[in-house]
Order: sequence, then structure tokens, then C-alpha cells
Amino acid sequence: MVSLPVIGHFAAAAFFGNVAFSAMGFGMGICFLFVYQIGAIAGLTDCCGLPGLKYAVFIQTIAALVVQPFVLARVGLKKNLRLEMLLTFIPMQFIGTPLGQFLQDYTPSEILKIIVGVVTLGVAFWQIFNIWQILRAA
Repeated sequence: MVSLPVIGHFAAAAFFGNVAFSAMGFGMGICFLFVYQIGAIAGLTDCCGLPGLKYAVFIQTIAALVVQPFVLARVGLKKNLRLEMLLTFIPMQFIGTPLGQFLQDYTPSEILKIIVGVVTLGVAFWQIFNIWQILRAA
């Protein structure tokens, strides 16, 4: 059974995660897991039975599902919906999620860190190059 301090800690993590998401439009999971890690470092794992990271991600997903409809309604989803972006993102999610799970299970974390780092740097340099071309053309 989950103890009262653990419930309070997850409630605080969900609250601060939703505050971050409401203020910026992203960052719910980042803030939630940051608060979760503070509790883990503070010793809630040992004294109160704070569940592991997989359970925390599950709770964060439920918290995000609760707040998402309100935020999407507030920003005028129908007015700002871009179908061409959805047609790109949805198939990539169906491809990327199982591929990511496979890589996570069978690839050493050092290799994954290198791959993510190289891809991130590649995207950053591509964006800088595009900005440079726009500034040069102006």
C-alpha cells in the first residue's frame, strides 16, 4: 500500500508539472520528474516506499491526460490545427515508439547517448544553417 507521504509527493509533482505546462505549453514531464527525483534523493524511497521511475512515469502520464484536454480547449485546437504536421508526427510515433523500445532493451546506454547526442547536434547545426541562409538572403 502506498503511504501518505508518497501520495503527497506525487500530488506535489503533478501540481508543479501542471504549473510548468500551463505556463509554457511544455515541460510537464520534466518538472514532474525533477520533483520526483528530489523526493528520491531526500530519502522517500527508503523511508516511505517511493515507487520506482517506471511508476512515476505512469503517474505523470495520467496527470498529463487530465490536464491536456483543458489546455487544448483553451488554445483553440480546431483553429490552430495543422493537418500536415499531424500527418508527419503520427506515423513517426507509430514507427519510433517500438523502435525506441527495441533499442532501449538491446543497446548499451553509452551507444544510445552517442546516437542521441549526434542527432541533437545534427538538428541544431541544420537549424543554424537554415537561419544563416535566411539572414544571408535578406
